Amino acid sequence: MHYCNDCGHFGAAVYSKETYTNVCTGCGSEDIEPAGECRICGLPVKSSEDYCEDCLTMGGRYVLELAVEMETTTDKARDLLLAVMEKEDGSGVKKL
Repeated sequence: MHYCNDCGHFGAAVYSKETYTNVCTGCGSEDIEPAGECRICGLPVKSSEDYCEDCLTMGGRYVLELAVEMETTTDKARDLLLAVMEKEDGSGVKKL
């Protein structure tokens, strides 16, 4: 799977006999890079990104929801979530 930096297309690259390189199947551009996978859902993402837009949007909604519930800012809600994650060992059990 590749990502095209010109048109934003995710897909297989094809070899071009004209340019002797792999090109985007969407627009024919040579400016392609291997795609990565979203660390949550597995959808393709740019190689420099860890999460897809859908997962980032959902995470942002939860931070906003927490901020509203606690009547605080989203920065403080995010910091709280980070503090909670630091106290967990990955299994959901708090470290002692």
